[in-house]
Amino acid sequence: MMLAANPVAVCSCENPRLEQLFNPQEQKLVIEGKILTTAYLENHRIFSNHQENATLETLALPDGSTTDFSSYELLAVEKAFIPYTPNAENLLTLFNKLTAYSELSGMNYYSRTDNRLQPYILSSFRIDSPVNAVFVNDEKHAVLPSDYTAYVVLEDNRFGKLLMRNKISLQNHNITICHKTVEPMSKWLIPINKPGENELQMWLIYDDTAKGYFYYSMQAMRIRSQFLLKISQLTPDNVANRIRAMTVHLAGLMGHDWKDRMIASR
Repeated sequence: MMLAANPVAVCSCENPRLEQLFNPQEQKLVIEGKILTTAYLENHRIFSNHQENATLETLALPDGSTTDFSSYELLAVEKAFIPYTPNAENLLTLFNKLTAYSELSGMNYYSRTDNRLQPYILSSFRIDSPVNAVFVNDEKHAVLPSDYTAYVVLEDNRFGKLLMRNKISLQNHNITICHKTVEPMSKWLIPINKPGENELQMWLIYDDTAKGYFYYSMQAMRIRSQFLLKISQLTPDNVANRIRAMTVHLAGLMGHDWKDRMIASR
């Protein structure tokens, strides 16, 4: 189904998803420019730059999912507000930027382990399908699809090559994105998890009054190896900075240079 033929309606400020993911105080803070980050890693103290007594329950994970994320060993949530006024033309431009998967190559994040910027995504490219792993170019959309699915091979600097299923859904001005692994993950030949047990979900919820998007992202990953949970490279601070890298990248797609905000400070 194509949406481009009809004008896109403006989202009501009374949005149930917004109210679920952002409490009133959080809405106020992100409109003021704060980026709220919380990261949980089993056997570690929770990282949070806005909650003194953050717990796994305070992550306020989205309802309606068939996955029980409370059993996951790694969870991170980030909330921000990105000024942007979508219309029929620039929403299509934004959608094409979101599906330009090759542009993820070279993304950096701030490594607490090394105390400097490090490559996060070493390479990224779209393939035809999981059973036909042939490189295909990024697709240039002429009209806005309501749903779009692509398979992408990402080379992560810590976890190696990951085959991801990327789905983007568009409803009015609101955008939801889900990246999910298709194959099991491993490191140093040590199994990490099963297919589908690593995902990044993002919600872009448009608010006409604030003239921009309330942005909520969630990284969830099973880590079934106690050894990997204890290595120095895997910490809540690094998890927080990795999810921050995606926030900075997304803000850049909307015309905002947030490179000076790469560090998710406590």
